[in-house]
Amino acid sequence: MEVIPEEVEHPIHFYLSSLEERVRCELLDSEARITQTKIKDRILLEIDEDRLQHFLDIVHEKTKEEMEISKMFCQANAKQELKNGHLQWQEEKSSYQAQMDEQRAETNRIAAALKETQDLLETERQVQPKTITEEEMEVFKNFCQAAVDEQFDVSSKLKEDLDNAKQELKNGHLQWQEEKSSYQAQLYEQRAETNRIAAALKETQDLLETEHKVQPKTTTDEEMEVFKNLCQAAVDEQFDVSSKLKEDLDKAKQELETIHLQWQQERFNATARQLKDSDYFHWQMHIMASYRAHEQEAAKQNLEKAQAFYQAQMDQQRVETNRIAAALKETQDLLETERHVQPKTTTEEETEVFKNFCQAAVDEQFDVSSKLKEDLDKAKRELETIHFQWQQERFNATARQLKDSDYFHWQMHIMASYRAHEHEAAKQNLEKAQAFYQAQMDQQGVETNRIAAALKETQDLLETERQVQPKTTMEEEMEVFKNFCQAAVDEQLYVSSKLKADLDNAKQELKNGHLQWQEEKSSYQAQMDEQRAETNRIAAALKETQDLLETERQAQPKTTTEEEMEVFKNFCQAAVDEQLYVSSKLKADLDNAKQELKKVIYNSKRRSLPNKPRWTNREPRQTGSQQL
Repeated sequence: MEVIPEEVEHPIHFYLSSLEERVRCELLDSEARITQTKIKDRILLEIDEDRLQHFLDIVHEKTKEEMEISKMFCQANAKQELKNGHLQWQEEKSSYQAQMDEQRAETNRIAAALKETQDLLETERQVQPKTITEEEMEVFKNFCQAAVDEQFDVSSKLKEDLDNAKQELKNGHLQWQEEKSSYQAQLYEQRAETNRIAAALKETQDLLETEHKVQPKTTTDEEMEVFKNLCQAAVDEQFDVSSKLKEDLDKAKQELETIHLQWQQERFNATARQLKDSDYFHWQMHIMASYRAHEQEAAKQNLEKAQAFYQAQMDQQRVETNRIAAALKETQDLLETERHVQPKTTTEEETEVFKNFCQAAVDEQFDVSSKLKEDLDKAKRELETIHFQWQQERFNATARQLKDSDYFHWQMHIMASYRAHEHEAAKQNLEKAQAFYQAQMDQQGVETNRIAAALKETQDLLETERQVQPKTTMEEEMEVFKNFCQAAVDEQLYVSSKLKADLDNAKQELKNGHLQWQEEKSSYQAQMDEQRAETNRIAAALKETQDLLETERQAQPKTTTEEEMEVFKNFCQAAVDEQLYVSSKLKADLDNAKQELKKVIYNSKRRSLPNKPRWTNREPRQTGSQQL
């Protein structure tokens, strides 16, 4: 009966002896002992306290090394994403550059054709009598009209590209209500402009009908009236283009300021949530509040300066336009008075005076537009400088804040990643992130349950030993280990719940923003199509009026003086130059808008650095046993 227990206990003691030798070698403690307890599968470990602390330090260093490796991995991912973004930007830049080269070649071709026509006309003047037939006048008018129409189509295409770039920029934020107000204002303005054009067309038709009934129809008088209307339309169109470009610039600046303030608010809220469990919470809150107040004050001052500057430019433009309109009205009155008191023929002196006046008006309007363009470029350069300084200050402040806590760095890193993916990633990226974090949470749940079970067994063992033996040093060490495990479990539960909540919020916000944007897009697309149809209808009516004028010209004596031909040629040249200027300005605005879009994408990608949640390197809070 006594042989059986000896045979059973011998291999157990041999295993404990080998395990004891291994512990002594690993911990460098020659006095470490392992003894078996009365409870099955439970042993007692007696080691030096300093050796235990050394062992825990080794575990801590290993965890810290894992975090460093993870940090290097995140940096490598960030560099790769930055490189991919740069390559994509280079491709888009090459594409837009090719389009602009093609547009420039087309413009040069039209300019060469116009120059060739002018040379041909000058040659014919030198070799034939100074009279221009009705057919030559018609051919030259059709050519100039075709050139102007072609340039107008090019400008329309550039304008559409500019609108598309602005639309992409607006997709970077969630303030759809402000975009709605902006689109409504543009729509109302376009309707008012359409009504104004329709009223002018009606007035022109009435004037034509009146002159048709009360006075003789001479070709010279009608051509002078047509030329006057064309000059008036050119001045009005230039004023409208300048006003609309200024409004687009103001709206773009307002949207940029709105995006900046929203991003500051989101960063502040995320930082406030992440710093609740940090010992530096109050200090970080004070720094962030001061920094945010300073940036908001600077942004507000810049916005006020820009608004004041462009308001002054708009007032100056309005005064200048009113002055030109008054002078044009005075000339029209003078022409109307002379029309009633003398024969309906326009002398060479009157034609020269009117030509000089219109040329001066167009030149003055062109100078005003050039000055506005220079001011716009200067303001945009100042905005770029302020934006770069703000980026540098934000980077320096972030670097100073991140020196004090690796845990704070990890938390801010995760929040920045989620915010960036909220604006850029599609449904596939969200599903991958959800699967990844779900797997992490499942793994963490298993690890938490295992630690909780081990903790429960340790507590049971500790309670048993308290009842059968005195309070030894092993009990104090077990209390320290229990506190450490409890702190680790609590921290992992907190991190897992926060990650899950952030993921759900990101999915919900992305879904809501997508649905709302689709509704707004459909509504405004329908309104713009309706307005475009109205504009085409008015253009057709204007074309019909021009055809009626042409028919009446053919029914009257066909005489066109050389001075009138020169005036019409100068007007067409001015129209082509104006369209070239508008095209170049729209190109510059399009490039600037795309540059702003690239900066927003670049800033978003800098913050999109995904990382796996790991055990933090924070030490557990000291309990009473550790202090002793």
